[in-house]
Parts: sequence; structure tokens; C-alpha cells
Amino acid sequence: MTGEASRRVSQPFELLERRLLLARPDPSPADNVYFRLPLAVDTSVHFYYDRNEAAAGAVAWNGTSQSYNNHRGTDYSGGPRGRPVFAAAPGILIGKDDGWGDGQGPGNGNFARINHGNNRAGLPINTVYLHFEAGTTTTKPLGSFIATGEQIGGVGTSGNSTGLHLHLETQVNRVAFDPYKAIGSNEVSWWVNQGSGSPSTAAQPNKLSVGDTAQVYELSQGGSGSLNVRGPNPTSGVIGTRTDGALGTVIEGPVWSAFNNDTNNSLWVWYKVRWADGLEGWSAHNWLRRAVDVTPPLVTGASFEFEVNPHRVMVGFNEHVGASLSGSDFLIEDVATLQTFGTTVTFDPATNTAAVSLGGTLGDGNYRATINPAGITDSSGNALAAGTELDFFVLAADATRDRVVNLDDFTALASHFGQTGRVFSQGDFNYNGSVTLADFTILASRFGQSLAEPGARPGPARPAVSTNIAAALRSPMQGVNDTISLNAGASAVVPTERMDDDRKWWERS
Repeated sequence: MTGEASRRVSQPFELLERRLLLARPDPSPADNVYFRLPLAVDTSVHFYYDRNEAAAGAVAWNGTSQSYNNHRGTDYSGGPRGRPVFAAAPGILIGKDDGWGDGQGPGNGNFARINHGNNRAGLPINTVYLHFEAGTTTTKPLGSFIATGEQIGGVGTSGNSTGLHLHLETQVNRVAFDPYKAIGSNEVSWWVNQGSGSPSTAAQPNKLSVGDTAQVYELSQGGSGSLNVRGPNPTSGVIGTRTDGALGTVIEGPVWSAFNNDTNNSLWVWYKVRWADGLEGWSAHNWLRRAVDVTPPLVTGASFEFEVNPHRVMVGFNEHVGASLSGSDFLIEDVATLQTFGTTVTFDPATNTAAVSLGGTLGDGNYRATINPAGITDSSGNALAAGTELDFFVLAADATRDRVVNLDDFTALASHFGQTGRVFSQGDFNYNGSVTLADFTILASRFGQSLAEPGARPGPARPAVSTNIAAALRSPMQGVNDTISLNAGASAVVPTERMDDDRKWWERS
């Protein structure tokens, strides 16, 4: 297509834009326009925007002379010819040209212009991509939506150009500015991620998503005192208004739509919201945000994990608090001696569960875990609503967790004797994964012992248990072979001596 033919299907060709002689604008989260690199990979040679506005000699954002006098954009120098050029942000195609050969045509050569929508002040934010190779400019008609990362042209040297390069120009109200944050300044970068000077190709996420709770905010900044709700379409008439703090659910969007089809000057980004009173309609995104979370997190449950070594306390929350957690948020103490124990904490964001490790197995006793609410916060900084206490106990060889070591615990051990892949409640009292004679020894040393609950009165004294516990245990196991097989091929012989008095006590218990 010739340049003349191309201009017949596009807007009048662009003039080189004037420089921004006023203060450089910072991007605003309200407008949500941030740029990705317009190429797949950054080039090694650049000519940046000239910040030396009032004098001869060029100065770039990084303090170097990598620019030239009065340069209005960023040049990404080098080929190959036709190298894909991508949209830096989403918006509407409002200008383009094609058909010019190397060094031919108006100053911009073959180009594309995208309007990303108005800012709060009602001024359009644009990007312009210049000097494309002939035949590479997007074939989409003006007024089409262009997605972030969509190919819109190819590197060339048409127009006012002396070699293959892409000239990217960023503008507010058709006035050029430098998207880079200057070194050592308090400026805000217009790049999604400027890095050390080579912006990433990451795209800026949409401001809201369907299902989000939207909140009206900061109407005093560029707004009146209320936000218009329009329907049935984004630029239809006003069907209601909303004030600061109003909440609703996003049901559609974002959509780029202009009043009177003026995509050059009156383009806004819209979301359709179902408001709390049932009204559904479209509002400009500049005064919408995800609802601010003011709800404190809660503990949903806590438990003591006695099956694992090291012992640990598991604490569930109703939302993500992992970034705020540390061992000091959890106090573990012996109820009788008040001895405390150091902890380490890991957090599973998939289940919002904290695992508080005690570093080993605790000795016999009653314990209390106290969760301190002051240091635990969610991602919005809301502190835990209230502290929580969990009382638990440890009693070696108490497989059934009934606070007494008795025949029930022996039965749990005996039914898994010689097996591997077992846990505490199955008789693995030394936490090595197997039930062996070593676990039987632990059981024998604890047999008949009990652990009262904190503050409970002592119960009636139990009859003395024979020191020959193996002999005592033999009596209730009638029909069981005298020898229990062991994994290693050894055997443990259970004596056959009866202890009638002890047996009668067990039968009564």
C-alpha cells in the first residue's frame, strides 16, 4: 500500500509532538496505566528522552548523554528489520499510517497511536510507535481495541529516521514525557517494572476483576461529590450516583468506551458494578478500587500434632497472615513449671495454616499454647481480632491419648508390632517409623502412669504395678504366641508368669 493510500484509511498523519516543558507527570494508581517493554527483548543501544529542557546538550534519565538535543521519546536502536513491536498497554487504536519506504513520508513514517484512556483530569494518555517497516502496521481499523502485548508493527526506518529503530513516545494530552524514573529522584516510573533500566515485558493487571468488591474512593480528586452510574451502556445516560465508600460487586469489564465516539479525547475505562442496593451500571474506573479490607483476621482452629517429631502446634486462620508471623507470636509453656519453649513457624498459604514447630518432642506434662494477637496481621495491616489459647498434654506411650498408660496402649502397640510406616498412636513411641522392642520398653517404663488435667484433684490411688511388666502383660494376651516376631529377625519372648492381682485391676479398669 502506498503512503497516499494508507492516509486515506487513517486519520491525518501525525506531526512530531511538542516536548513537555512543564513538570513531568507521575502515573497514578487511579488511572492504572503502566507500560511493558514494547519489544520482546530490550536493545543494547538507546537514545532516551532529553531531560535537559532549557539548554543545549542532552541529558538522559540515568544522568548520561544517551540522548540528543530535544529528543521527545525513547529510541530502541537496531534491527532486525521487521522485528515485532508490541503494545505497551491496552487501549484503543486512534491513529496509524503505513506504506512508506525507508526515510520516506512524514516525520513519524509508518506508525501506530494507542489511547489508553483518560486520567482523572480528563486528559488522554497515549503511546505512539514510530518508523515501522512498510507493510507491518496493524491492519485493525481505527477504533479497535488493542491488548497489551499485541503486535502492532515491525521495526523499520521510515520517516525521519537514519537507521533501523523503534521510537516510543509516551504522552499525556498529546504532550510528550519521559516514562523512566530518573536516578536519585522521587519520581514514579511509568514502567510496570523499570528494573535497572531495562523494563520488563510484564503486563499491568486490570484494576479490577469480575467478582471483586469495588469501592468508590477519592471523589474529591478530580470528581464532584458523586460518581455517575450509567446504563445500559458505559456512555449511556446517568441512572444513579454513588458517594465515597459505596460498595458493589464487579460483574463486567474493563471496557474502553468514548462519549460521542470521540476516542481521541473522551475515552474512559469502565466497569459494570452491581451495587449493594441492587442497581447495576457502568462507572469510570478512575474512582473505583478493590474494597479496602478493614476486617481483622481470625483464628479458625488450633490443634497439637503429637504424631510427628518434632511436636508442633497447628493454627488455622481465615485469611493470609503468613508475612507477619514469627516464633515470638506463639508462647508455649509448661503449665506447672511455666517453662517456655522456643518455636519456629512456617505458613501454608493454600490452607492459611501456621505450623509452629517445638524443635523436638516435649516431656510428660500439661502445656498451653498462647497466640499473641498484636504481631499477627493480614495483608491490609489488620491485627488479629483476639488471642487464642490451646491446652494440650504429652504422656509418653499413651497411644490412645486418654491420659493413662494401660492395656489399651499395649494393644495398640501389639497390633502393629514389627511393622514400619507407623506413628505414635500405633505404638511408634520413639518416632522412628517402626514399632519395635524399643517402643515396648518405653511402654513398660510408663505402664500404669497417668497425667491429671491441670487443676484436677488427684484420683484414687491405683494398685501398684509389678516391676516385671512383661509378665503382667502376658496374662490378658491368651492365645497369643509367646514370641513376637521382629523386623530384623530377632525375637522378643514374653514371659508367661501370671500376676493375678494386677490382672484383676486391669479387668476392672
